[in-house]
Amino acid sequence: MKQRKWDEAAHAFYDCIRLDERDPDVWSNLAQVETHRGEWVAAKTAYINSLELGPTPDNAVDFASVLFNLNELALALHVLRQVTAQVPMFARAWERIGHVLTAHGDQAGAIAAYRRALEISPELQDARYHLEMLLLHNDRTTG
Repeated sequence: MKQRKWDEAAHAFYDCIRLDERDPDVWSNLAQVETHRGEWVAAKTAYINSLELGPTPDNAVDFASVLFNLNELALALHVLRQVTAQVPMFARAWERIGHVLTAHGDQAGAIAAYRRALEISPELQDARYHLEMLLLHNDRTTG
């Protein structure tokens, strides 16, 4: 049932795009729907179109999350670093950098990114959890 609703939403957004392919919000909404459907390549394409038409830091971070799921870690990190260069206080971007660096094997960089995210936004439970897990792992391997 739930999957059918996502499929219907995707079809509706594709219909909207056929009417006006220059609307970045429609592309962004389609990208979010495709993400929920697990259609990562379609989500990537939709985010690219959205960002070309009307870039926003939120969409760029969501695009980086899609790239992460496609295992395009270098490009995801590049996008996130661009976001933090433009909006240094964007905690969610720092949190995602932590995820990418962890996957890339850069624990020290990930720890620094999670700490930065929490300096900006202490309520980010996901960043706190991942930071604590990395610190615990570091204690076990160095202690």
